[in-house]
Amino acid sequence: MKKILVIADRVGSDQCAFHKSLELARLTVVDIHIISFCFESLNEVESDSNKEGKNFSLKDLVIQHTQRKWDEFIKANKPSQNISHEIFWEKHIHEWVLSHCEKTYYDLIIKTGHRSESLFYTPTDWLLFRESKVPVYCVSAKAHAAKKVVLVALDLRSQRKEK
Repeated sequence: MKKILVIADRVGSDQCAFHKSLELARLTVVDIHIISFCFESLNEVESDSNKEGKNFSLKDLVIQHTQRKWDEFIKANKPSQNISHEIFWEKHIHEWVLSHCEKTYYDLIIKTGHRSESLFYTPTDWLLFRESKVPVYCVSAKAHAAKKVVLVALDLRSQRKEK
């Protein structure tokens, strides 16, 4: 393994995916690339600020704030691994990640798993599991109540009957 893509949690969260990537990196020599997404619906706020003649973008302020927080977080954790990070304004995380992984090689994608109980919402985790050509590892801060541990690896593209 040479390169891991970490999908960061929101600023101020536990950053389980980041910490798990550091654990894996200690076992092997890998580069870690952290992608942090920030997106807020600012349509009404932006239009109000433009009417008043202000020359700033709330989007840029949010990105700068997130960048500053990540710089502080990485510096505070003092990792010995080679870590790079980028901040993106993106609503559709899975589409961006899939497109990025087509252009850049990664051995593994790590993100914190998030459960969704909604009927009409397909979680990013599930979309990445289904569509990513790079293995996806979802981690959690808390252990889920399970009586038995099951590890499953599926090859949905296989044409063999026994699979």
